[in-house]
Amino acid sequence: MRDMTFLTCGECGQSYFGPAGVRRRRRCALCGGPLRRDAPARPPPPLPAEPPPILRAAPGSFPDDPRRYASLVDFALADLRRVHSRERDLGLTWRDADRVHRAAFVVDTRELYLVQLGPVERGGGHVELLGRLPADLDLVATFRGWAENCGLEDSLRWLRARAERALAW
Repeated sequence: MRDMTFLTCGECGQSYFGPAGVRRRRRCALCGGPLRRDAPARPPPPLPAEPPPILRAAPGSFPDDPRRYASLVDFALADLRRVHSRERDLGLTWRDADRVHRAAFVVDTRELYLVQLGPVERGGGHVELLGRLPADLDLVATFRGWAENCGLEDSLRWLRARAERALAW
């Protein structure tokens, strides 16, 4: 068995691993906190030391709209505050017919977005910006019940309805 290096973020506790001798990360990919060498301390399973490639949806595989981006990289680069901001996860399996989406909230810009999962030729990897949450609205209260609805058949309709009532442009 190969020797493995384990790292843990000193701020959020996220764990990372990789073969010993691999280029060492200095900052957490999730929160930017400092990493320390460590044994994996807690679930969930550690992330690989090197992230997987970012998916870019194939041209024409998603609607052409100014609020849609071919990839997370394109989305982040359109407003650099997104690059360094913390995010709040709002579920990994929002279902819409035969597609599945991940939803997240960008703290610094107060934006809610979706990333379509799946093959790039069917739109996988593309990002849809749903809108901005007004500063006086509470994310938790606005989307109360998301964990119970996420993953259900046609659950994306529930999320879109809540977002439409709460989000501003």
